[in-house]
Amino acid sequence: MAPHLQSAVIGESAFAQELRKRLQRIASVDVPVLLSGPTGVGKSYLARVIHSLSPRRQFPMITVNCAAIPPTLLESELFGHEKGAYTGAYRKVAGKFQAAHQGTLFLDEVVEMSTDMQAKLLTVLEEKKLTPLGSTEVIQVDVRLIAATNKSIHHALAQGELRADLYYRLNTFHIHITPLSERPEDIIPTIIYFKAQLEQQYQRRLEITPAALEFLASLPWPGNLREIIHFLERLLISDVGKITPRVAEKFIENHIENGVLTVNKIVPLKQAVAAYIKEVVAMSNTKAEAARLLEIDIKTLNKYLNHETAGTKKSGTQ
Repeated sequence: MAPHLQSAVIGESAFAQELRKRLQRIASVDVPVLLSGPTGVGKSYLARVIHSLSPRRQFPMITVNCAAIPPTLLESELFGHEKGAYTGAYRKVAGKFQAAHQGTLFLDEVVEMSTDMQAKLLTVLEEKKLTPLGSTEVIQVDVRLIAATNKSIHHALAQGELRADLYYRLNTFHIHITPLSERPEDIIPTIIYFKAQLEQQYQRRLEITPAALEFLASLPWPGNLREIIHFLERLLISDVGKITPRVAEKFIENHIENGVLTVNKIVPLKQAVAAYIKEVVAMSNTKAEAARLLEIDIKTLNKYLNHETAGTKKSGTQ
């Protein structure tokens, strides 16, 4: 059963109300959708909502994180390959387009795809057919595409990271998801909604007082929806009892000390840097994504993480 639109879109901000209106049109029109917004803001959640409201909901929704797959393997991942198509291709494998046939294909971080690969993607979208690597067989595909990026669309176009022709093809419906800091009235409904979801998932109850909800609504939540979900998960498994403002504040302070930076607090610079890096990694889908957001390479990121782990072990043995 498809979810009710009112419950699928959380909150009563102007953004949430406008989004409900747009989803009523998007759900019934079988066209590509482009989602943009900061990391953790809920792009993958909204993609699942769109799929579940669409006529394709009885068929699969397949997700591909373009930032997590090496460029040399992405074509095979999407279009499939024949046995022997490249070194290591020991058997014939169908691609994600075929897996999503009649359903929805969600390409997360689509701007991370090379421009050559973007051109091939555009061809498949236009012609509705593909040829797997190492094959001459032409396969018809019927897929609705939802793409997402946390980058500025205009910047990506200006820098040549996003092909203009692919952008025009994806931009039939473009939804930019604003961060929670710009719509604080949606924070309490978001906490209540995902608290119920996680209680069902973990088969545990979590009591948060109205005053604690108001306190949590006053926080900036730089990690957006993903940070709220992680925070609620930590509360559920910690057995801290009834959540009052003081309990919530103490819980957050303790987690800052353990490497989770959520609210403003003066701590030593080295500790703050380590906490920030660990939080970015926690909010990211992959280390590669975290490194890109931090504008450092993977080697440097691992150096920070390994140093922090070593420091924690050392302090624990003293």
